[in-house]
Amino acid sequence: MLTTVRWWLGVSSLILLCAPAFAQGGAPTGSIAGTVADDRGAPLAGAQVSIEGLAKSAVSGATGGYVIDAVAAGSHLLRVRLIGYRSRSDSVTVAAGATTTHDVTLASDPLHAGGTSQHDRIPALRAGLHARRELGR
Repeated sequence: MLTTVRWWLGVSSLILLCAPAFAQGGAPTGSIAGTVADDRGAPLAGAQVSIEGLAKSAVSGATGGYVIDAVAAGSHLLRVRLIGYRSRSDSVTVAAGATTTHDVTLASDPLHAGGTSQHDRIPALRAGLHARRELGR
């Protein structure tokens, strides 16, 4: 009798634990695909394309193409970043069972060419000068 009760408790616990995963798996999804190019139309490889608030992302390939699969249907904020270019965020609407095409053009940004803007370096430079003053140099 006790083993039967334990068995039913185990089975019902397993069902309750797995229910949220099955519920999410049934949600309607679609895909986002497109290309990333510079302001002259040349494809950009290595751009990070991500969906704000979701753990979904892709990196553009040699032809600038990217695909993000299994995106929940609805409106999302798509963010595209690449060193040397201004990042960009666009609103994209995904339809269930369909692929939404969204091409992105990034403008070059010489201040971010090294991955760190000149403004980000100023506090470090100030800290270095302050430390030199304290040492009497």
